[in-house]
Amino acid sequence: MKKAVLAIIFALAMWRLPAQQALLALSPNPVEVDDVIDTSDPFFEIVGYATLTNTSNAPISVRWQRQLPSNFPMGWEVLVCDNSQCYPPFVSSNVMPDLGLNQPIVLAPGATSNLDVHLRPNQFPGAGSVRIQFFAGNDTTVLATGIYNFSVVLSSARNTQQALEVKVFPNPASEYFQLSAGSKVSRVVINNTLGRQVRSYDVFDGRRYYTLAGLPDGMYLVSLYDARGLIKTVRLIKRSLRP
Repeated sequence: MKKAVLAIIFALAMWRLPAQQALLALSPNPVEVDDVIDTSDPFFEIVGYATLTNTSNAPISVRWQRQLPSNFPMGWEVLVCDNSQCYPPFVSSNVMPDLGLNQPIVLAPGATSNLDVHLRPNQFPGAGSVRIQFFAGNDTTVLATGIYNFSVVLSSARNTQQALEVKVFPNPASEYFQLSAGSKVSRVVINNTLGRQVRSYDVFDGRRYYTLAGLPDGMYLVSLYDARGLIKTVRLIKRSLRP
């Protein structure tokens, strides 16, 4: 009886305590990405987009750590991109002293950073999850955990044929690019190398030119969609004409 009373008192005390405020929030979480591998593009990749937010009232220096399960598909490569840079597949954290790497994400209260995971399936279909844990500096307490779920299948014969037929030209381009005549593309999306969308165009009969004006020189990812989904993603170089 005495133990039961103590248990009730403890439960009431815990109920009255305010909930601990989360210091970091990742949205969306989990990230779900399903796509079809473009077999005509050996560099094909898909991206899980997410935003990390400092929900506390003080600045936080954030260290992230990437974890892959033992059953992660063989042949897949994973790159993590934050507001500093995109890290190559062999980098599993933004703070790795053995590599001389010390690039924590410094977030003021309410500030955000992209925290995107790029997956290169290298033509291997499958399903797998990437876990990202977040810490404050060198502290080992996990402030938040993000889950990125990926699933990719090989393209059908229809998608493969259409991917071969549609072309993006010129490449490199200076002010605009075109699509090959007769393509079934209904939408064009341009992302930068951090995976952020910078342009989007609806395709209609008679439209020939898709402008790059105002974008800095560099590499972009041009994704082409039809009514059923993604057809292919093409790497496009923007290079301004020199006088």
